[in-house]
Amino acid sequence: MRVMNILGLQPYKITQYPRHARLFAPLVGLSLLLVTGCMGGTPCGSSPEDAGLSLRADASRTELLTTAADGASTTVTLDASASTDSCNVPASYRWWGNGELLAEGIIADVVLPLGQHEIILEVSNEDGVSDSSLITVVVTEDPQSYYTLHISVSGEGATTPVAGSSVYPAGTTVALRATPMDGYLFSGWSGDVNGGVSIASVVMDADKSVAAEFQPLIAGTDVPRFFLPWASGSEHTVSQGNNGTLTHQELFAWDFPMPVGTPVLASAAGRVVELLETSLRNQPGTSEYGQPANFVTIDHGSGLLSHYAHLDYLGATVEEGQLVARGQVIGYSGDTGISTGPHLHYEVFDVLRETVSTSFFEVDSQGGIPQEGDTVISHNVLNYDSISTYTPSVLPPDAFAVNGIELLGDTPFAFFFETETDYSISGRVLNGDRWVCAALVDPESFETVYCDLTDVGDDEEFAIPVRFGPRHVGRFYFGVIGGDDEVEGVAPISILISSQAVSGPQPLAVIDIPDSPDIDFLQSGSLIGSGSVSPRDLNLTYQWAQVSGPPASLADSTAADTHFTVELGEGLDRVSFQLVVSDGELHSLPAQVDFVMPDTFFVNRIGIADTLCDDADTCPVFDPPPPIVSFGTQVILGWVEIVNAEIGDVLAFSISDPTGEVVRTSDFTVLSEPSVISFWRFATSSVGVDLVPGPWIGTFTRNGQIEATIEFRVVS
Repeated sequence: MRVMNILGLQPYKITQYPRHARLFAPLVGLSLLLVTGCMGGTPCGSSPEDAGLSLRADASRTELLTTAADGASTTVTLDASASTDSCNVPASYRWWGNGELLAEGIIADVVLPLGQHEIILEVSNEDGVSDSSLITVVVTEDPQSYYTLHISVSGEGATTPVAGSSVYPAGTTVALRATPMDGYLFSGWSGDVNGGVSIASVVMDADKSVAAEFQPLIAGTDVPRFFLPWASGSEHTVSQGNNGTLTHQELFAWDFPMPVGTPVLASAAGRVVELLETSLRNQPGTSEYGQPANFVTIDHGSGLLSHYAHLDYLGATVEEGQLVARGQVIGYSGDTGISTGPHLHYEVFDVLRETVSTSFFEVDSQGGIPQEGDTVISHNVLNYDSISTYTPSVLPPDAFAVNGIELLGDTPFAFFFETETDYSISGRVLNGDRWVCAALVDPESFETVYCDLTDVGDDEEFAIPVRFGPRHVGRFYFGVIGGDDEVEGVAPISILISSQAVSGPQPLAVIDIPDSPDIDFLQSGSLIGSGSVSPRDLNLTYQWAQVSGPPASLADSTAADTHFTVELGEGLDRVSFQLVVSDGELHSLPAQVDFVMPDTFFVNRIGIADTLCDDADTCPVFDPPPPIVSFGTQVILGWVEIVNAEIGDVLAFSISDPTGEVVRTSDFTVLSEPSVISFWRFATSSVGVDLVPGPWIGTFTRNGQIEATIEFRVVS
């Protein structure tokens, strides 16, 4: 057995993921709600409770995957029987495809050829109310090459892909994301995926069903709920509660005695708007309180601010204006201001600094409101849903999909490890390999310096024990790779291994992202880490690394604020970066930021020609002026260079005259695996076309959606 060196890997880039690891757009489940509610003069029904009832189109009972018996086409039964009309008025049912009426009726048979077909059900009633539902039917010669994923939602939240049934090619790794609505928390996945992390994945090797579960933040009350402001698993007792007789008269606030130096955590995500940390500690035996209490105040939006008082001298670990996540350390408790001993005063108020009734998630009784003398235990931890701009750093499930590895269960930090600490990395192989190893690769020589071989079980799952020794201190590339006799693979994660013995508060890496997290190929994005802090007020050094997504280039991986550009390649649903900061003695834990790639398909270049051209480099590109095309050859050639087409995509190129009328259309369905960057040509005849002078338009569409246009002029 030999472990082969990892060659050609550039620092802080990820080698392109294989196609099976991409996030495929959902094929079904998108509901287009056009009009809701009963309309017309008088609401349907005779009682007030009937008002506002709605018509709903639902084509979900249609068989989404079917086989073409003759290898060319098959009859598909379209089923709208799940549709509802609360107004009890007879409804009409129309089925549309490619802009044409395919059939009418609640049940209808249509003949469909091989490929992927988007069909819209339109339901209308005599009051003028209408609703639409979009489904995608796949006709294939091999039904076992596709599987159905059903996603359901419990509570108020959304999923990506959207809830409903979707069809995917066998072997596809579908990335899942759960996003709670306002007032809700994501509580976990169930079914064929389990776990409490909002990002997960499922391999389509059979029909699968998963459910995303969301729980309300406020359980049957208008009182806002927060998490207790100290470390998870620790307990403290209420010494003074709401409207207390000592200092809480007419205040909705709590005092929690705790030793000086106890970490204080943000009870919810938000932005630091005010702080004080220059007051000295009270001296034992004195009754003079000549200085105000040190504090941190965080604005959580919706007019609510949390206030943490009596912090220690220089005990704040955040700065004004800084974004913080729920569960992030914002300071250390102390004994400053009017205080009879070390404790934390916690209170929530509105923008006018008026106290607000508050409850805690961890308190099950009394409406979540602890009373004086109660001992309460915190469950406040950093998690993915804490804040969109700051997340903890763990290895994403698809981090090593390029090596045929999918991670399972809890995983260690993706960017930061310590020596002499036991870690375990669990997962499963996707390609039948019989052993795996966690490999370290020297970033200078690309030599494999560590590989701990672990056998894969009969269920194709593994758990690798990892323990790095003193000789592994420094920066390495890290990969989980597998094989039988030899290994070839890449290490897409750059990690830092430290032997630090934490003797004081660690620096805190904080990432603040721009307003929009969306990013696309060839687009530049910003990475902002200047909000990171050192509790000991030491100078920080910065280290950025990409840990997931298609390859991206970093302008300066050691700058506090930098930018990146996503390169052309096969896309996932996100591009992720991590930041570790150091004050010269201690390293921070990593912070992570995710940029979303909503659609990895796009048009790179488009053109019109009157002569044959073989690729986008030899085809004419006019920018500006618009091209002039001769109809002397009686053929117009349209061409387009696109990125990340999919099997089943319907690509079309149409020609419109100056009046806007479409005079010619060429289209086809992609039936074989295209390359990442593909060049397509579309030929159309000009015979019989009225050569109207003026601007003509060439339009390229994908699955009925306009992706790009080009203007040209015609000469005879």
